[in-house]
Amino acid sequence: MSNKTWKRLLIGIFIICIVFVGGGTFYYFHSIKDEITGKEYLKKQAAHVDELETYADNMDNVVALYLNGNIEEQDFMNHLDVFQQELSLMKASYQQEKQEHPVKVGSHTYATKKGSEAIEECYEIFEKILSMMKETYQDKEVLSYQYIAYHQDIIGALADYMTAVEQEESE
Repeated sequence: MSNKTWKRLLIGIFIICIVFVGGGTFYYFHSIKDEITGKEYLKKQAAHVDELETYADNMDNVVALYLNGNIEEQDFMNHLDVFQQELSLMKASYQQEKQEHPVKVGSHTYATKKGSEAIEECYEIFEKILSMMKETYQDKEVLSYQYIAYHQDIIGALADYMTAVEQEESE
């Protein structure tokens, strides 16, 4: 082979290497998640808290109607199925946002961590509430006492979130 052929071959290999390195670099930086601080993450949770509050209000209304005898068992069970689907969608949206915007390592304070964990706790409590109501729907007295107990757990978790927000805003 002549010198010209070798030069063209080397230039071609060099160009291919640059394309692969450039493509790899682009892919690497494109795949990095949009990390945020613990404080930013806590602020982003406000939309989920609003959803959870609306969800809780709707659930309170349906439970009150059922306990007062204004809706039948089958209607109540249908509402529980709708609540389960709604909770699954809300939780999936929460998990997706959590994946898309992970918290930078070391950026959580005690308050932001506690507030963020409170949101996850709310989802877990709502799952327990739905499970409990499906099991005890025929005994309205047991249902009402257990519902009140779980409701207090939700209030406690939301209080933790709100306290965390207040602490972060005051700093």
